[in-house]
Amino acid sequence: MTYQVYAGALPDIGDEVTIAGHRGYVKNVNIMSTELKQIDNPRVIIPNSKVWNNPIINGTRMPTRMIALEYSVSYTTVISDAVSVKTHEQERGWLHRMIRDNE
Repeated sequence: MTYQVYAGALPDIGDEVTIAGHRGYVKNVNIMSTELKQIDNPRVIIPNSKVWNNPIINGTRMPTRMIALEYSVSYTTVISDAVSVKTHEQERGWLHRMIRDNE
């Protein structure tokens, strides 16, 4: 019965999460631990005592995220040219591909 109460808080397999300072994709959840595969490939096994006693940041549960990008240009740059380059790169979808390829 207790498991049913907390089941909604558990991350699903494949979710991108940060738990107890470790960020990665959930590979396995069992009664003792939660296993993550970090983005640079190491696997991290986190005891569920830490999972339950720390915030879980789940980047997969919401369909959209905000990404803030900063651009720097020289003082001599024509602002409309810089905006045009940014818009062109955004339309090419490079950022979306970069994020998808890292999953």
